[in-house]
Amino acid sequence: MTATRTADVKRHRQVATTPRAGPPRRPGSRAAEQRVRLGLALGGGGARGLAHIGVLLALREAGIAVGAIAGASMGAIVGGLFAADPDRRVDPARLAELLARAPANPWPLGSWGQRARGVLEIANYLEHDLFGLGRESGAELEKQLDAMAGHRTIEELSIPFVATATDVITGEVVLLRSGNLARALHASAALPGVYTPVRRGSRWLTDGGVVSNLPVRATRTLGADVVVGVSVTAPLPPTMPRTGVGLLIRLNALTANRLQAEELDEADVRIVVPIPPEIGIFDFDQPERLIDYGRAAASRALPEIEQAALRAAPEPEAGPAASSSSRC
Repeated sequence: MTATRTADVKRHRQVATTPRAGPPRRPGSRAAEQRVRLGLALGGGGARGLAHIGVLLALREAGIAVGAIAGASMGAIVGGLFAADPDRRVDPARLAELLARAPANPWPLGSWGQRARGVLEIANYLEHDLFGLGRESGAELEKQLDAMAGHRTIEELSIPFVATATDVITGEVVLLRSGNLARALHASAALPGVYTPVRRGSRWLTDGGVVSNLPVRATRTLGADVVVGVSVTAPLPPTMPRTGVGLLIRLNALTANRLQAEELDEADVRIVVPIPPEIGIFDFDQPERLIDYGRAAASRALPEIEQAALRAAPEPEAGPAASSSSRC
């Protein structure tokens, strides 16, 4: 660990930095919280992940400092940009506009009438969409993210951060904790069928949400004492798929959801943002609404977060003053 990184860790080893208006607090609770590092595990979910901005805003408004962030897919993008500059609000409109440029549906089954405008278009669909590895390389996405992040590396971030990605060959979870931030965010959010896998060293990486969509365990590797897991995943509809491809997609989603549920159970505080199921992963046209959902969900969880911080806080050193003041 470099000297800069060590300084960052020490600077962020706290949960609260400013007072928060609200009901009376138990004497000494603020001091106890300040000895605890709060970590966030931000899950993937496409456009629904814009709700993470609301979660971060609610914590900041409550005076609760974030000491570590792990993100998968969209959670990595929001978390990484926040870690790059915590004092500047992540611009939801700009982020939504950027991500909305991605192809809207990697499996446009049933829309042949609209797509089949000529032989060349059909050929392009077969080559890049159906039989290719993805429609886009993600180079433009990475370029824009790099500009939004101030061309920072992960080592330069104000808050310890890690993004998860999936090794296409081995199926392993890969923790991206060094190097160019935008490159890591691109790899973590390389949605299969939309973006081609990203080369990093000897590995080919794709969406981190495939094997670790809610990276609670990755957050703990950053030294978090309390981990808040934030899920924005929509429940699967209780309907039978009509096609073989639909069945394959559903079975993959069932596996991913089960893996996510296992990690969410390991979080100290669990926030499931109640986003209406009709808002899909490509619906980037209502960012403020999604932010409001995240803000409301995090606000409701504030008492639980504070209690978890108190439980995790180390016992203060005993002394004459401490002994006398503890009697109340």
